[in-house]
Amino acid sequence: MRPPTVLPFEDLAAAVQHGIVSGCRQPAHFYELLMTDLWELIVEQTNIYHIQNNADWEDTIVEEMKTIIALCMHEFCEATTSENH
Repeated sequence: MRPPTVLPFEDLAAAVQHGIVSGCRQPAHFYELLMTDLWELIVEQTNIYHIQNNADWEDTIVEEMKTIIALCMHEFCEATTSENH
């Protein structure tokens, strides 16, 4: 089995050049680029943060975090589109 190709991070243009984000047309497409392990880490660390800082916290889950991130990305895309028109 070959190891995965590691692309150097140059800037966002490099991601477009290498075709990493070429199929991303909606916010959902961008957050699907993140691996399951990364989503689980985000959720775990979010829950730890709130345990340490807020006693009235109900743990979040991956699906909820994906929804929150998608909504933020959607709002960003809408704001960016509005500015360009």
